Amino acid sequence: MDCGMPQGSVAGPVIFTMYSAPIEDIASSNGIECMTYADDTQLHISMNPSNRDVSVSKLEQCLADIKSWTVRNKLQLNDSKTEVIHVTSRNMKTTPLSGIRVGDTNVEPTSSARNLGVILDSQLTMKEHVNNVCRDATNAIRSIGRIRHYLDQDTTKKLVHAYVTSRLDNCNALLYGLPDSEIMKLQRIQNTAARLVTRTKKYDSIPEIMSGLHWLSKNLRSTCSHSSVSMDLLLHI
Repeated sequence: MDCGMPQGSVAGPVIFTMYSAPIEDIASSNGIECMTYADDTQLHISMNPSNRDVSVSKLEQCLADIKSWTVRNKLQLNDSKTEVIHVTSRNMKTTPLSGIRVGDTNVEPTSSARNLGVILDSQLTMKEHVNNVCRDATNAIRSIGRIRHYLDQDTTKKLVHAYVTSRLDNCNALLYGLPDSEIMKLQRIQNTAARLVTRTKKYDSIPEIMSGLHWLSKNLRSTCSHSSVSMDLLLHI
């Protein structure tokens, strides 16, 4: 097969990954770190404020090389869906990035970008991600609450784990070390979910309810996830 891939095949994702593998080689040859997941490709580069223009030029050259490769191989790089995020420290004063040239489009930096379900902001405060998780989890709790009187506790717990806990626990390790104010937003959601499962009142002791369900608090869940990821990294060094 010279180009393209069969549509509707169960092997499609694997074939596409093999087909687009040269993109990583192109990025590496330009000194750019590349991460891919299916058809989602990310390019990462560290910038020194003193020679930021050099890093920007290197990134733009890498994008130009990738675009040339996609054209030769009958693939289309969607310039309009390309996002740029410039991550900086809150304590460092830097001149805003003017943009990155992608084909004929100048892509302006965005304040936040979604990365496989996680919203990363330009200062990695995770505030937007936490607020988004709280909104989605609250909507799920309301939906379950409408049918709670038809359900027993075990079924309710399964629904809460499927639609609420799964959201709260997604990429837990990234939430480690966040300010207590952000963690408490998530903890309040978990408390509400626990009361929904057990049909307890607002002022009943939440530690006793959580203990009865064998649920860890949100802070402990994040700490455990962070420790697990850290251990995996140490084992692979």
